[in-house]
Amino acid sequence: MEAIFYANLIASGVTFLALLPIGLRRLTMNFSRSMLKELFAFGIPYLPSTMCVALMDTVDRILLERLADVEAVGVFSQGHKLGMFMALFVTAFRFAWHPFFLSTLKQENAKQIFQKVFTYVITACTVVFLFFSAFIEEIVHLRIGDITILGKEFWSATQVVPLIFLAYIFYAAYLNFLIGIYVHKKTKYLPWITFAGMSANVITNITLIPVLGMMGAAWARLAAYMVMSFTLYWVTRKLYYVRYEWGRIIKLAAVVAVFFVLMRWQPVYANTLLKAGIFLLYPAALYISGFFQRDELDLIKGVLQRKNGGDS
Repeated sequence: MEAIFYANLIASGVTFLALLPIGLRRLTMNFSRSMLKELFAFGIPYLPSTMCVALMDTVDRILLERLADVEAVGVFSQGHKLGMFMALFVTAFRFAWHPFFLSTLKQENAKQIFQKVFTYVITACTVVFLFFSAFIEEIVHLRIGDITILGKEFWSATQVVPLIFLAYIFYAAYLNFLIGIYVHKKTKYLPWITFAGMSANVITNITLIPVLGMMGAAWARLAAYMVMSFTLYWVTRKLYYVRYEWGRIIKLAAVVAVFFVLMRWQPVYANTLLKAGIFLLYPAALYISGFFQRDELDLIKGVLQRKNGGDS
């Protein structure tokens, strides 16, 4: 345990030292009381908001131990760690998203850009979701010598992976909906939104864990992020309205649902090659559903033509 602490401390120290020269070059000693007041008003609401999110990340283990057993906690924790594949993808988007939308706000077509970004990000998330939902068993059982990603006693943790991944898709939506909060500096809403998510998490855990065990905890995580994303959307649509492409999102969700059920159907799920073939048909299914727009198809066609021309 101490080694983990010291490793994180060293990593943070090295990062600080690496960024220090850049910070010093841009640092000035001017003091503004009004700016300080504004920064505190904007930043303080993040404290209770972050606390709610932190509680969400730990309360399920506590309730699992109380309402199920310690073994369920261990298996669920490993399943949650498998969600890091989607977590890393969404985190990468989060780091790029904030500076992007802040720098794009002044453009005349900013709302149209945000509209497309939302559609494309959710679409990319569905690809990751379907891939790992279909092939998580193969990934977990993959051996490098005598080593596997998870010990054999934790292989049942793969059951919670689709729900954890789906929860992160709603978190990606939540990140998209933050625009209005930043535009109007209304971070005061965030504690209430995250508290609503935490409350949904606790209530769902208490309700479902006695019935479903660790799957109840996974459903609770999904419920929490759904409540947070829906609540944030309801708040920010009044602050900064973006006409998101909900028609396309519905088509996307329908195709994803069909592919998920098909690839998780036991005769298909047990056949890796068959799953791979079905997974590769996903873009074609989106095309048939009318998901892609004409300008996007022209862009894809142009890219493929340039690639074929370069290869020849």
